[in-house]
Order: sequence, then C-alpha cells, then structure tokens
Amino acid sequence: MAKSKPSARKLVPMISLKTMEVISTLGHSVRFVGSPKGLAEPHITNVHPAIVQECLAKGAMVVDSGDQPFIDENAKIKAAFAPGELRTSIVFLVMQRMKEQNNAKLFTSGGIPKAEVVSQMLGFDVTDKEMKTLWQQFQSAVNGDKELDVDPRAKLALDVMDAANVDELKMVASEMNVPTDETDGLTTKDLKQLLLSKFA
Repeated sequence: MAKSKPSARKLVPMISLKTMEVISTLGHSVRFVGSPKGLAEPHITNVHPAIVQECLAKGAMVVDSGDQPFIDENAKIKAAFAPGELRTSIVFLVMQRMKEQNNAKLFTSGGIPKAEVVSQMLGFDVTDKEMKTLWQQFQSAVNGDKELDVDPRAKLALDVMDAANVDELKMVASEMNVPTDETDGLTTKDLKQLLLSKFA
C-alpha cells in the first residue's frame, strides 16, 4: 500500500500507538492520543506537513486516502521475549518507571499496572495474570527496601525498544559491544531487529 504524500496546503491525518507530544525544531507541536492496535479505534490527529517526518520518526503513522493506517516499519517492530529472567527484569524496569510517574491512568482500579499499557511500551504481550504476579514480586522487593534483582541485560534491551532513530540505536549498540561493521548502513527497523536478536 503506497503512503500518501503530504500536501503542503493541507494537514496530514496521522495516528499513534502511544500517547505522546511531538515538538518540532520549527515550533510546530502536536499531541497524539495512544491507540494500541487491537484495543481501540485509532484516534486520528491532523498534523501540519512541516512536522510529519518528525512524527514518523517517533513512531506515528500516516493514514492513507482509504482511511487505512499506513504502519511505519519502526512502529511494527515486536520483540518476542519468551518468559524468563530477562523478560521479567524488563517488565520490572517498566514498573519502576510507572511507579515513579505516579499516573493513576496507567493502573487498574486495584492498583496494578495495566497489562495493555505495559505491552504497548514493550512491544510484546503481557497478560493480566502475568502482570498481577510480577507486580506482587515487584512490590515485595520495593516495600522490603530491597534492590530489584534484574538481569543486567534488561536495561540495554529496554534502551533498544525505546530508541527512536539510528543514532540512538548506535549508542546502545556501542554499549552492547556490537561491531560497527554490523550496524553501518542499517535502517532504524533493521538495526533494532539486529540488536534485539542479540538477546535471544
């Protein structure tokens, strides 16, 4: 499906899988309301053409003339981490972020981080049951004034997932001691997939 080319005379309809605000170097800004795929109808935001490329770089997607979302490759990347120490550690780090943000909208009425929110942040599915179990473990460690026991690879994996462009990914690749001849010339999508494969 071909992507619609933004017109210089009209706003460009876009959607995002995550809630975010993009502020361009030219002074334009736009706020997206997150719409995780499969959880809700996409919330279409009309974007000024001057900021479209920066929105794409952050993972937003252009909606084509047929009202079907054109999914940017960077937004489609999924990290299929199987249950285990690394996966648990990554979820713990996200829980730590959410606890520090203290945003009630990210939690259920029972005070547990919403599984769909965590899944959206990570790019792989986390179930309600898994979330409840891990949250209990997380709370036990935090409330007992214990340092979270996390896999040392977890922060790097999360940095890869968070990275929005090639430059950020190359910084993480350097920390991971990945040779530059493996990363040179790769797109954001391909480089992210390469780095995530190192954790398999």
